[in-house]
Amino acid sequence: MNLTRNAVLARCQASLDGLRAEGHYRDFARLERQSGRFARYLFHRAAGTAPREVTVWSTNDRLGMGRHPAVIAAAPTALEAGAGGTRNISGTSPLHATVAAALASVRHLKADAMLRAWLQQRAATLKARLDAAGIARLPLRSHIVPVLVPVLVPVLVPVLVPGAAACRWEARRLRDGHALYATRVNHPTVARGEERLRLCATPCHTDAMLAELLAAVRAVLPCALPARSAT
Repeated sequence: MNLTRNAVLARCQASLDGLRAEGHYRDFARLERQSGRFARYLFHRAAGTAPREVTVWSTNDRLGMGRHPAVIAAAPTALEAGAGGTRNISGTSPLHATVAAALASVRHLKADAMLRAWLQQRAATLKARLDAAGIARLPLRSHIVPVLVPVLVPVLVPVLVPGAAACRWEARRLRDGHALYATRVNHPTVARGEERLRLCATPCHTDAMLAELLAAVRAVLPCALPARSAT
C-alpha cells in the first residue's frame, strides 16, 4: 500500500516539476479589488510585505458592472438577509426576483448598440496603439468558448509571447516592474508557440492607462518578435 502511494506521489511530483520547468505551472496572483477604483487593484505579494497597486488588464468584468450603484446598494441587503437555502426548499425570496431582474438588465445591455460601440472603441484604440508600436498580436479570436455568456464584441486583444516560460517571465516583469497585471494564456488552452498575454480594454481603462500599458509593453517584450497578421 505504502509503495503504491509513494509511487503515485512520486509520479505526481515529477509531473508538477515538469510543468514548472516548462513554465506551465500556474500561480494565482492575490489581487484585491478596490472600491471605486476599477481597474486599479491591490496586489498582495509575500507575507509581511505591503500590497502594491497595479492596473489590471485581464478581467471578465468588461463593462465595469461590478461597481454599478444598484449592485453596490443590493450587496448589504443580501448579506444581512442570509442565504436561507434554495428556492425549492425555503421558497422564493425577493432576492431571487432581484437576481432575475439583474439578469434581465444584462440581456438589455447586450442589446445596447451604443454600449457595444463603446467597448469596440476601447478595443480598437488598444489594437491601433499596439500596431503603431510594432507589437505582435494575434487575430481577434477568443480562446474561450461562449457557452453561458456569448461574447458581445471582440475585446480580447491577445499579445503574442511564444513559449510558456517566456510568457510567464514577461507577465511577471509587467507586474513587478510596471505595476500592470495581464493574464498569460498557455498550452493546452492555446497551441504551443501561440502563448499570449490577454489584454482586455474596458470602458473604465482611460487613455492615460493605455499610454502606461503601451510604454511598459514596449519596454518588456522582446524587440525581435516578428509581427503577425491581425485584424
